[in-house]
Amino acid sequence: MRFQDFKLVEAPGDEIPAKKMANVNVASDTFDGDEVNDLQQQVADRVMRVQDPSVLHRVEAILRKGGITRISNAYFKRDSDAEKFVNRLATMIIELEIPTNDKIAFLKEFATKNCIIPEKIFDGTGTPQSMDTWFDGSQTARTMFKAMINDPGLIGKNAGEAGPGELAIACFHRKITAGTDPKASYDLKYGSDLIEVKTSAGGKGGGRWTAMNDYPLDTYIRSTESKIDPKKCPKSVSMFRSTRQSAKTLPNIVDVLSDPQYLKEEGGQPIMIAEQKQIFKRLLQYAYPNADDQLITKAASSYPNHTTKDIAPVAFASYKAKQDFTSMLLMRASGDNITTLHFNDLAVAVDKFKLGALYLNGQQRGMSMQATLV
Repeated sequence: MRFQDFKLVEAPGDEIPAKKMANVNVASDTFDGDEVNDLQQQVADRVMRVQDPSVLHRVEAILRKGGITRISNAYFKRDSDAEKFVNRLATMIIELEIPTNDKIAFLKEFATKNCIIPEKIFDGTGTPQSMDTWFDGSQTARTMFKAMINDPGLIGKNAGEAGPGELAIACFHRKITAGTDPKASYDLKYGSDLIEVKTSAGGKGGGRWTAMNDYPLDTYIRSTESKIDPKKCPKSVSMFRSTRQSAKTLPNIVDVLSDPQYLKEEGGQPIMIAEQKQIFKRLLQYAYPNADDQLITKAASSYPNHTTKDIAPVAFASYKAKQDFTSMLLMRASGDNITTLHFNDLAVAVDKFKLGALYLNGQQRGMSMQATLV
């Protein structure tokens, strides 16, 4: 329940219409002194019967809203990122169902202390780290941090297209800044490190390494070099062979390149494996043009037994070059469990996260690989 939904009426059968409470005429602009005193007494009596501490905290928050807002505005402005969203942050503090003294103590803590430990969260090792490792703050600070990760006012169009968790991290350290400026090429910046953040929150999958061309097979079959007939090519083709029953009916690229029924030439000979590898390499070049050619050649050499781990270095390298970041931070936020993983070199981290399926045509964002921290 939000504090604005709170009713002072708690006891069963105590739901008295507002216009009848203490016989106060709510339509009137002025109140009789006796009426006000009578209303105050009735409110006080009802509050005294409340046993739920969270309800009492909400009552206190309402009564002290102005003071908390003023303190919030002053203290949140100590951080350049928090200052941009001071109104939203002040509202979040007011809505926390904790004692007001704890809220004020947190605001003082926020104004004087960096709760994020950069050397821990941005360690570059590719090793999963729990929040306990890199967050040094009070319980209220931890509660606030978790609430900020996926708050609608701190992500998306309301926050310069910031992703989940980015502003939460930036606000809790003065020297970590969020790339909410449209001109920024990073999600977070710490010193010279430009960090791309991918967060899976609320049970959703992780972020994607966006491909330059999500439909490379369509591009290929329309080219003059294609041996595949565009009219015969399946509308959706998977990059990988699948063992899942639900995906077995979807043709994969090996099926298409090996089966003569898809050729332009009727009754033509099947494409030889060496040429299939070259076509596969061309498809990777279409999808990930920013990747180094040596990486693409190495990935293509794994055809027809290629896996997500063979393609991941190419997808990551192309995305990294396009976005111009220096490192990546993966975050998984599920309930009270928050885990991060930071790396510069994909090789040290690739075994720590789940890589999503890829599709060469017919699927939105088909070649944009999704990486979720395990």
